[in-house]
Amino acid sequence: MGAGGAPSEDPERGWELEEFDVGWLIIAKAAIGRRGGPTYVIERDSGRVMRFPSIVPPTRIIEEYDEVLSYGRPRN
Repeated sequence: MGAGGAPSEDPERGWELEEFDVGWLIIAKAAIGRRGGPTYVIERDSGRVMRFPSIVPPTRIIEEYDEVLSYGRPRN
C-alpha cells in the first residue's frame, strides 16, 4: 500500500488500520515535510482497493463512502 511494507509505527512510512462496514480503511502517514498521506479502502465484498487523496477526510470516507467514492481511484 505505498508504505512499502513498513511497520505501522514507522514515523515516515507507517500507517493506521480501521475496520468499518464497507471494509478496511488504511491511512498512510505522510513523509516529513509533505501534506497528509493517501487513504486506502479495501472493499470487503469486491476486494477492490481504492485510493483517496488527503483532501477527503478518513471520517467522511467511513461515514459517507458512497458519496465520496467518486474522489477515489482504483489502485493497480
